[in-house]
Amino acid sequence: MASRFIDAIRKGQRQLAQRALIELAQQKGLLNSDQVDSLTINPSGDVNSLVQQGHLSKDQAKTLHDESVYVDIMATVNDAEAPEEVQLARVDSRRRVGRYVMVSEIGAGGMGVVWKGWDTQLSRWVAIKQLKVNDANLVNRFIREASLLAQLSHANITSVFEIGVHFGMPYLVMQLIDGGPPKLGIHTRKRAAEIVMHAARAVQHAHEHGMVHRDLKPSNLLVSSDGQVFVTDFGLARMRESENDLTASGTLLGTPAYMASEQAQGREADQRTDVYGLGACLYGLVKGEAPFTGEVVHELVKRVALSNPPVLEGNDDLAVITQKAMERDREDRYETAAELADELERFLADEPIAARPLNTLQRSFRRAKRNPRKTAAFGFGALALSAVLIWGGTQLYQDYLRQNQVDAASVFIANAKGQEDQLSQLSSIGKVDPDIQQTIVNRLRDAAKQAAELAPGLAQAEYYLGRAAMFSDDFVSAQMHFDAALEDDPFHEAARVQRIVTYAALEDATSPEIIQDRTGFHIAPAKDSEARRATLAKIESERALIHPDSQQMNLVDAVIKNIRGEFAASVDALNQHLLDFPIDYNIRGMLLFALIAKKDYDSATQLAREMIERDVFVADSYAALAYSAAGVGDYDSAITLMERVVTLENTPDNRKWLATWHMELGDLETAIDIFQSILAEHPDHVGSILGRVMLIGLVYPLDGPEIAHLLPETKSIAEQYPEDAYIHFVLGQTALMAEPETAIQAYTRAYTLDPEEYEAHGKAMISTIHFQRSEYVNATKNMQEALRLMPEMTSWRLTLARYHWFTGDYTASLAELAPLIELGSEDAMYLAVQNHVSLKDGPWVVRLSRELIKINPSNPNYLMLLADGLAMTGDIEGAKQTLDEAARLAADDTALQESIANLRQWLGL
Repeated sequence: MASRFIDAIRKGQRQLAQRALIELAQQKGLLNSDQVDSLTINPSGDVNSLVQQGHLSKDQAKTLHDESVYVDIMATVNDAEAPEEVQLARVDSRRRVGRYVMVSEIGAGGMGVVWKGWDTQLSRWVAIKQLKVNDANLVNRFIREASLLAQLSHANITSVFEIGVHFGMPYLVMQLIDGGPPKLGIHTRKRAAEIVMHAARAVQHAHEHGMVHRDLKPSNLLVSSDGQVFVTDFGLARMRESENDLTASGTLLGTPAYMASEQAQGREADQRTDVYGLGACLYGLVKGEAPFTGEVVHELVKRVALSNPPVLEGNDDLAVITQKAMERDREDRYETAAELADELERFLADEPIAARPLNTLQRSFRRAKRNPRKTAAFGFGALALSAVLIWGGTQLYQDYLRQNQVDAASVFIANAKGQEDQLSQLSSIGKVDPDIQQTIVNRLRDAAKQAAELAPGLAQAEYYLGRAAMFSDDFVSAQMHFDAALEDDPFHEAARVQRIVTYAALEDATSPEIIQDRTGFHIAPAKDSEARRATLAKIESERALIHPDSQQMNLVDAVIKNIRGEFAASVDALNQHLLDFPIDYNIRGMLLFALIAKKDYDSATQLAREMIERDVFVADSYAALAYSAAGVGDYDSAITLMERVVTLENTPDNRKWLATWHMELGDLETAIDIFQSILAEHPDHVGSILGRVMLIGLVYPLDGPEIAHLLPETKSIAEQYPEDAYIHFVLGQTALMAEPETAIQAYTRAYTLDPEEYEAHGKAMISTIHFQRSEYVNATKNMQEALRLMPEMTSWRLTLARYHWFTGDYTASLAELAPLIELGSEDAMYLAVQNHVSLKDGPWVVRLSRELIKINPSNPNYLMLLADGLAMTGDIEGAKQTLDEAARLAADDTALQESIANLRQWLGL
């Protein structure tokens, strides 16, 4: 038993030794994190096992072994001199980080922990900062802090000794300060000034090396036991000229209570931002609290962004220095930390300071100079002076009245929130009774309206009025209320997000297009247009004002991606949003159509059936089922489902899809009837007008009266929608026979606007117009271009072959016909025989005519061609018998009988 116990101890010691080797190899850059993860801890515990596993060469292994022996020797030599607490801590292998021992925890934050540590080689105390989570962004920021600090060498900035990696997690070894942050409110004004003066000298040194701290606060200042001041925690520091900045303008970085106004507004920080931070530290050390306080971060940031900082009590130069350092507008602060340090030094020496406090008039005048457009029209000097004279007597009273209004409205705001919560709960429990839902929406609107009457313009009241409008699908009113909410409170995130949704809902140019064309049913991105670009730019600028960690950011990104046509990414963003807001059925409706656009019909069908079961957005859900069926070409099911939709929402657009899908099934008469019924109720419904025009063109001759009388209204629609390619193509079809020149212009306009969809078809139709005009060169050229774009169109190739035959280019005609004949095209074979007749090539005429007769023995035209070929080859009797058979088959066709008689005469039979 004892021997097994001793063996286990020795095995454990060997494994610990190898772990130490692994750490040392990683510190020396001989192993990376992936290699460490794949290592097997070998019981032998020596460096050779790393060679055997293929991780080190023999030379590297020797170097590593020698280094490890040195480390062990130094640790052994110094062990006896190490404090007792170090010797106790080093027994725990988890406390060993390279040559350091983590003895006791000093402090911890969201991303890391700081330990009091012991350097076993140099026998000194150090601070070890270690990450707690393996997040790429945090690791980058951590390593960045170390590299930035390594560039600084100042008596008041903590020194960096080493950076390393311990089992995949980076750590930073720094100078240990045997003290702590200065406590608030216990220092004399002179001592507070002395602490901040030394800190300002250190910050100036950082600025001179291109670095801005961005998070100066009392807890990031340390005072040692001998009174020396140190600036620490450069984790948010940024190199001003760096192009690879880990953060961007618009991102909120820093501690709100000590944050400068420009940081709270999401603007870029500069060295004057640190001047504010130093002033805020001075305020806190003297006053005993931060310049701005509050438990709700959102409200605290708002006050920092919009309010003037408080003034330090005491009628002395220190109050003036603090006020100047903390001016809300950074242009009014000290330009550099050195200027602030010099002022504090003068204050400590009881010498006159350079700064003088700004009064309200001076501050207003300076702002006016920076924003001349806002003040020029008002005769600023007189107005500002008047404002200063009356401000003291009225502002407090106005604030008092407003607070009373807000307090009175708060009861109704709470009521409105309760109603919105009920709507959310209603959506989550199963079926939603529309009458109950409408009752709650009415209560929500009434409560918000009463709050708005008591406190006009109150952000929360306007927000809930907007929400009530959205529940009623009144997006115009909703947007107006969200505008008002943001005017009162620019930081009202929920109002901003909902306003973005209304932008997308109200602008048709941003909506994806639902299309049924030659490729089938599909949803395409909104066409690029000036209106789409403007709306997208507006939404993206709004997005920049939302905190990047907002739960609603996924919804905003989904709206943007949907407009851009990035449907797969839109689905991902919507699903992520629904993880945070699972009862947001309005967004599930958006997800439905994003899934269809992505062509994920199975997921769309599953979600639609779930919503139907819950009795939420039933009409939209059935429409989604219909679109999914159409997407896979099941038009019978699509029609059945859309008929159900029409019983719920009898809109012209829903009925238009019924007509469209009947047309896809070849039931053109039913499709025309549906379009006619829509237009009887909605004479201006453009989709139905165009659908009817297209169908009439399919059912009736293009030169018939049914088409001619539609030309004026089609022209009118094209004038109303000059950028719609489809409408211009329909105009071309309508004008094809009646006004050929109008048709050419319309087809050209269509394929100029949308070449991918209409260029090939437009050129093919223009080709037929040129042929009708006997403009054979242009006809041939346009048809060749159409075939280049769509070589699979066999009917166009046959038409081009006819052009060549008609113009006498028989060789070119036969070249176009050859691939069609190989496909077994009867029409191509018939035209080929006619070409050979024109070439007087009797054997080919006979051969091809017999092939045609095999296909259709009762066609007199094929027998006439055979007779012509037999006559060419000298078989007169055969030709005569063939014509007799043709005459017998055409006994009831007077025109054919006449053609046969003419051929007899031509052949001399």
